[in-house]
Amino acid sequence: MADKSSYWVESEDWHTAGEPFRIIQHLPSGFLPEVQTVSERRIEIIAKGLSVAISSRDSDISVDLTFAGAVIASVDTTQLGLEVKPSNANKFIRIQREIKAFLGDRAKYGPNELYAMLFFEEEENGKGSGWIVQKSINVYGDGQIDRSPCGSGTCGRMAILLTEGRLRENSKLLHHSIIRSAFEAEIVSKGQSPVEGFPACVVRVRGQAYLVAETRFFINAEDPVAPGFVLR
Repeated sequence: MADKSSYWVESEDWHTAGEPFRIIQHLPSGFLPEVQTVSERRIEIIAKGLSVAISSRDSDISVDLTFAGAVIASVDTTQLGLEVKPSNANKFIRIQREIKAFLGDRAKYGPNELYAMLFFEEEENGKGSGWIVQKSINVYGDGQIDRSPCGSGTCGRMAILLTEGRLRENSKLLHHSIIRSAFEAEIVSKGQSPVEGFPACVVRVRGQAYLVAETRFFINAEDPVAPGFVLR
């Protein structure tokens, strides 16, 4: 059997929004794990807040910004009067575009631009003491919607909950997506944010992962740009 550890490639920025990825020539027999869930530890996550005005609303909207390998904006849907459900998807896309345009460079963290926006709502806690339960729609790119609650976004939600003082010892977040897929998250350690006045944390996220696609790249030794190129 092939050495599984040799297939993982760590990357600082391969347009994956901080998500780990792997390059595989083929899947050897028995390569896929038998476990039903996976977990990962993230880099330190920070949070800060802004108020924005958008043309479709009569009042300002409070937006929380976090950096968890990617810049994520969080918006409480109680400000919008919208429920997180599939029939409202186009409304959330329209609002995401308005807020993103209004924020502009103010949403940047270093060289990192705004990647995604989570519109979240509180859900009834059926998990018992120590749990916070939320549901989000994650709108990213040019109006795309994530099938998951978003790993970076879930980490960002944890940083905001920590900043708000809502996380007690051993507290966890059950984070649902708009289609009810779910991640569980907990804080592994706390730290000092480079942004004054805000804490930072390292988060562990647990959820189910599925292989959904395979891409092949071919390198020709005679190709003058075989290693690739970057224009911006």
